Amino acid sequence: MAGTAFTHDSLIQAFERRFDHFSARAVAAEVLEAAGLKKTDAYDAAALARIAEAVEKTVARPGVILSSFAPAAEEKPAAKAEEKAAPKAEPKAAEPAAEAAEVAAAPEAEEKPVEKKADKKK
Repeated sequence: MAGTAFTHDSLIQAFERRFDHFSARAVAAEVLEAAGLKKTDAYDAAALARIAEAVEKTVARPGVILSSFAPAAEEKPAAKAEEKAAPKAEPKAAEPAAEAAEVAAAPEAEEKPVEKKADKKK
């Protein structure tokens, strides 16, 4: 597991890419608290995933911070990535039906204002 560990210093460096020296430490502490974790020398892949979720919820514009986690996150098993990708494919199949319903409803919405304008002119 030594290969999947993300050190606390690396965590701070990730936050320093987004915040100044002191703010990076303060926000990192808040994120760790939000993730339900305590400061340790290193974080495993599961802890890093919890930290990433907390960053997304807590930090505005978290992209720079999350990109720093990418090398450690890539070491996760590929099976988890496939599980996450499978549910995303199902909603895409439902989208054309939803779009067709919107298109069918759209002409009705357009006709009503025209009728109202015609009533006002009488």
